[in-house]
Amino acid sequence: MDTLGAVIGPLFAIVLVQFFRLSLPQLFVIAFVPGLISVTMTFAVRDSSEESLEKAERKTISGSKRLSLIASLRYLLHSPLAFKQLLRPILLFSLFNSSDMFLLLFVTEKFGGTQSAITAYIVYNVSLALSAYPLGRVADVTSLKYVVALGVVLVGVMYTMLPFSSSFTEVIVLFVVYGVGYAAFESTAKAWVSSVVPREEIGSAMGVFSGAQSMALLCAGVVTGTLWHINMQFALALTGGIAVTSALWIALMREPVLSSKEKDS
Repeated sequence: MDTLGAVIGPLFAIVLVQFFRLSLPQLFVIAFVPGLISVTMTFAVRDSSEESLEKAERKTISGSKRLSLIASLRYLLHSPLAFKQLLRPILLFSLFNSSDMFLLLFVTEKFGGTQSAITAYIVYNVSLALSAYPLGRVADVTSLKYVVALGVVLVGVMYTMLPFSSSFTEVIVLFVVYGVGYAAFESTAKAWVSSVVPREEIGSAMGVFSGAQSMALLCAGVVTGTLWHINMQFALALTGGIAVTSALWIALMREPVLSSKEKDS
């Protein structure tokens, strides 16, 4: 549903740019309004019963307390080896996987006009939405590891080839590929995490995985932003090269599995 919103929103933006000649600052102001309405509507949502809230507060991802930063680091140190094995290449990928805004900025600067970037973003979201479920099914009957690797390598193809695109048609094709790549990665990476930790640790592992990934993405934005001012083609190509390297690492690594001791612990 959130991806559907990411398609409808940009379509509305194109209408505003094309027919009303609005600028980006004006679009941001307009976009702020539904966001404010959404936040306001949350105050009308009833909380669960007091008893349910108390149970929720007592419930932990690992079984006792909510994860703090120290607890997250402690879990990472003592987590199953299989979890650490899959985390390494994914974090390498995330450390250089910068914001989509850099891709859209490149499209805007090379092909001109806000409408080009918005169109590319719509294509990306449509591709992601249409391919997420089929790729999830493929992962169910094949291997989570290889579907994750496929997603990462397709993201790498996007970043590597975009600087060499010579027409907007090529850009659209690359954004389709990018959507498929992100669908493959997003729809299977967390499922892969849940398959390599004991059932009672899934929440803890998910929290550590998401937190580490978020910090890595923050670093990626800083690195790419710095390199962008030096050479934007190099900034994109570096991300693409790291993504392909990470994909090869994932594809060639031994399938991470829980030991019998870890399953029983």
